[in-house]
Amino acid sequence: MRLQIITLSFLLCSTLSWSQRKSDLLMEIQQLKTTIEQQNDSIRKLRSELLSKSALIETYSNDLRDMRETNTNLMNTMGKFTSESVANTMKVNSKLANINDIEKKAEQIRGLMLGIDSINISAAAGLNQTISAAQGLKIEEASLQFPIANLILEMSDSLALEPKLIAVNQVINTFKGYQLTITGNLDKLENGSDSIAFQLYDLFTNVYAIEPDRIQIAPSGNLNFTFIKLSPDFTNVYMLTKQILR
Repeated sequence: MRLQIITLSFLLCSTLSWSQRKSDLLMEIQQLKTTIEQQNDSIRKLRSELLSKSALIETYSNDLRDMRETNTNLMNTMGKFTSESVANTMKVNSKLANINDIEKKAEQIRGLMLGIDSINISAAAGLNQTISAAQGLKIEEASLQFPIANLILEMSDSLALEPKLIAVNQVINTFKGYQLTITGNLDKLENGSDSIAFQLYDLFTNVYAIEPDRIQIAPSGNLNFTFIKLSPDFTNVYMLTKQILR
């Protein structure tokens, strides 16, 4: 009987102990579940944060790549712009130099033309003391021109003393660059003597001693007048202009 009581007591204690142990285990399991859930929540949060950070890192990487590409393009553009700016500056400087050179040459040519005009004006003033504009004196194509009536020359006792011819001789001797052109009828006169044009050529070369290469004779069908033309040596003007334009 005692043994049975002891056995029952043992079993009862064992049962109570196991129940307590079971209860403790269940509590520990519940705590572990809670801990695991908390850790899972933490892991999910960490994963979410990691994904966000990965996305942010990817965004930063893309932005950085774009910035590098933009910077490279900007540097290339700056390089091209600098090269083009230097080239354009050189072109502008070259054009300015050309413009300055053209202006300088134009000024020299203007000076040459003004010099010719000044000589013509001075020569016209000298001739005007003897030959007036009413008598046909005019400046045309950078030349002085006037007619002389053939009848007056034919009736003259001495061509060398004719005031108009003396005035022409003075101008030719004063302005060494002048050329003389005598334009008139080249046929002989009725008395068989040379035409007025040839007589004037002989006068200027042999009597007035003007160099023959400064005098030209040109034919004209006008029987009443012989035309005297004083003009600059256009060959010399051409050479001077060509020299300026080199």
